[in-house]
Amino acid sequence: MAWVNIKNSRYYRRSRRVNGRVVTEHLGGGEFGEMMASMDHSERVVKRIDAGLARADREAFGATVRDVFEIGEFLGNLFAVFAHQSGFHMHHRQWRRTRRMINMSGIPFSKKELERLGQQLDQAHRRAPLMEPSFEGLPETDRATLQAAAKGDAAALEKAKPYLTDPKYIKLWGNPMYAARCWLISQVAGSDSVVVRTTHARVAMLQDELGFATANMLEKLAITRIVHNWLAVAALDVRACQTPHQSRERANVEKSLGQAERRLMQAIKTLAFLRECSAAVLMSRIGNATAM
Repeated sequence: MAWVNIKNSRYYRRSRRVNGRVVTEHLGGGEFGEMMASMDHSERVVKRIDAGLARADREAFGATVRDVFEIGEFLGNLFAVFAHQSGFHMHHRQWRRTRRMINMSGIPFSKKELERLGQQLDQAHRRAPLMEPSFEGLPETDRATLQAAAKGDAAALEKAKPYLTDPKYIKLWGNPMYAARCWLISQVAGSDSVVVRTTHARVAMLQDELGFATANMLEKLAITRIVHNWLAVAALDVRACQTPHQSRERANVEKSLGQAERRLMQAIKTLAFLRECSAAVLMSRIGNATAM
């Protein structure tokens, strides 16, 4: 789009694509050309604003789902550590046996694996926890002690030891899988206590249906990944239903939803491989546990 001189006359020239071909128009000069040039400039400005808004939408939405995918990635890395040391290897994104299975309880981490997991923990330490510990119902003095302990106060950590060794609080504050589940449930249930409790119950039903209680360590990790990805799909599905059709936000949600669905299917296939059964059988069990 530019002004050109043709036979000593000034014209405003515009090019656009029609049916895959570039068509050039000369729209004349004078006030009409100036008006068309101004309209084209305004249209370009609007497109740049729309592009900026779309980018801002993607970044804002990415911040809300980044933790969901980081949780999945961490669990995947943890599963891979135990799977490799249990005699499995990854082949074309599918787990395969490489040697005789060994006892999967008390498997040690190698130095390299500990360093890698340590780096992940260091990165997590510089961020806020996935789920803030709840001090509801605790004495005020103990609450202050725990808050000081959370900041690294050695004396407060020593005083807080009874809480830090109590299985009840270990599950609430120190279990990353449980923290991840609570975070994901909060995305579905919000602050409604009734929905939160019933969603926890539905998750427990899903775990029971997949045989969590009698599963070995690798299978429990695989089941946990299925549950978490199922929750992520549910949260994103609800979000998609709540956003306007054909909006930028809807497109971003659906893109993330597709990624979550692929991760769910990968987790189901992993458990099916460990159980030496069909993925369809597991999907039917998930359907039984989550049916309306």
